[in-house]
Amino acid sequence: MLKSTMDRSWLVLGAGVLALALGCAPPAVEPAAPPKAKTVTTPTTPTAIQQRMRKVPVAMYMTEWCPYCTRAREWLQRGQYSFIEHDVEHDDRAAAVLLSLNPRGSVPMFDVDGLIVVGFEPAELHAAIRHAAEARKSGGGWGQAAEQ
Repeated sequence: MLKSTMDRSWLVLGAGVLALALGCAPPAVEPAAPPKAKTVTTPTTPTAIQQRMRKVPVAMYMTEWCPYCTRAREWLQRGQYSFIEHDVEHDDRAAAVLLSLNPRGSVPMFDVDGLIVVGFEPAELHAAIRHAAEARKSGGGWGQAAEQ
């Protein structure tokens, strides 16, 4: 039994080459039916994990001129996450924290309940927030886990 469309394709190609070599017409092949599309529904009410994710403390170290910081802010707002901004150009203490955690000093940088994320990549930040929410559910947390 053939396992995949790829197996059938190689079989048909091989039969066609053999038929041409023997001077016969290649076999007729019916195209495979396209896969059926899956319907994905998004719940209108947030799930329990989404609610916990919105409560995870996120600190964003940023500058006003940074386009990645602007995108990150908009992403956090759209997701209704709880976050606070620290402008490292106007707050010396925030600049010192940034440099102690990220010696390159690049922005944005996020402190997600004790986990440091440098740069803005939505999937990475989402994963960090989700992990922190799950750790909080089980009674742990990034800060607590590091101390143990």
